[in-house]
Amino acid sequence: MADITILPGAEPLFHRGGRRGVLLLHGFLGSPFEMKYLAGKLIDAGYTVSVPRLPGHGTSLDDMARCTGRDWLGTARDAYYDISEHCDEVSIAGLSMGGILTILLAFEFSPGEIVLVSTPRRIPDRRAVLAPLVRPFTKIIRRVDEEKGLDDPEARKVHVCYSDGVPVMAAWHLRKLINAAMKALPRVSSDALIIQSRRDRVVPADSLDYIASRIGSSSIATVWLDRGNHTVTADVGKEDVARMIIGF
Repeated sequence: MADITILPGAEPLFHRGGRRGVLLLHGFLGSPFEMKYLAGKLIDAGYTVSVPRLPGHGTSLDDMARCTGRDWLGTARDAYYDISEHCDEVSIAGLSMGGILTILLAFEFSPGEIVLVSTPRRIPDRRAVLAPLVRPFTKIIRRVDEEKGLDDPEARKVHVCYSDGVPVMAAWHLRKLINAAMKALPRVSSDALIIQSRRDRVVPADSLDYIASRIGSSSIATVWLDRGNHTVTADVGKEDVARMIIGF
């Protein structure tokens, strides 16, 4: 396999702090950059923090086109094992696809707390269903996303993500992960904080309510934000998001 180059800002992060740890998982097409502001605040609060880079992210679209949902979940699972070696307690927080991976890890490991941020209940674009049929003709669907899931124009300039295309099969693998996570929801018992912005222009608007009504947790807190687009961990209001997550 050819060597890959990680884009500046997309490097993974691991900080050894106290005996309480937090695993932070970034979103689809994104990178660890999306979680690093939150990571910094958690580090300041004394936590051990891990922000892995999911395979194919923060490198190139061609690299991502070679990756599968199994790769993403496997890396998230390995990161959970790694941080658990240093901590007595580990919580998990995920953005978008990272929230989907958080649900699947919560089903598997039952951590005390999980945070689901901008987590989709489904993929709005039904073309993902047809990906295996489209794949022989095109590997990557080119597009231009000037928003990058952010309302803050300054944050858009530094957001490390793929805004120029989507690997066809990657969208199909994301759909499979979402379906698996939605089926697992009733068997997730971790205390859950679920956050979504009313201005989110990426995930279906009913995602928060859908997930909250089906998760098996006995303790559920939901927060609707009035500021920020999809990537609220790096957008306007990120300070409030970090504060409520640390408080939780």
